[in-house]
Amino acid sequence: SSLYDMDDPIEQNIDLRSFCNLIIHSFIFAFQGYLDDDGLAGVFVTSEYESEKSLFFIATVTLVEVF
Repeated sequence: SSLYDMDDPIEQNIDLRSFCNLIIHSFIFAFQGYLDDDGLAGVFVTSEYESEKSLFFIATVTLVEVF
């Protein structure tokens, strides 16, 4: 993508409040499946506020743990 460097991800931990704000105020919310399976790998999400700085990928395992 021309907006985000998808080839050089940076792992970052965020607190639960920031996580919830990303979901609630999502500007981008896109599901990502596995290439070789029908399962859900996770979601790409960012808020309008964060959209010019970063796009977050949240793995399905993490989503399940949070919810």
